[in-house]
Amino acid sequence: MENLGIGCEITQDRLNQVLTELFPSLNFYYWEMEKDKTVLGEAVLFTLLHNKSEFPIKLDLYGFPKEDVGEREQYIAKQLSIRLACRTIVPYQEEDSTYPYHCVIFDKDRSYLANDNLTL
Repeated sequence: MENLGIGCEITQDRLNQVLTELFPSLNFYYWEMEKDKTVLGEAVLFTLLHNKSEFPIKLDLYGFPKEDVGEREQYIAKQLSIRLACRTIVPYQEEDSTYPYHCVIFDKDRSYLANDNLTL
């Protein structure tokens, strides 16, 4: 599962549009966990949750391959930051590190390593 924070409000339709532009061969479906029991066909599911932080939207994606999750999170976060003109944040953990509070913040074409606790 990929998860990241978005520093601006976004609608499910706009996010679906951006994700489809990034991955044109995939189908994306906004999934409301409490309402949607099953999803027909193959799709990458996404949820948008409100988050009380400087990144007010938490995006979770389900259905991508289990490989390369960190790289995919960073790619999606960077592209969303550029296309939405807002900051995004993703978890980051160095190989062999047990410290869970590093994140990468994307601010359009810039990126920063952050020491973060409980933003995502």
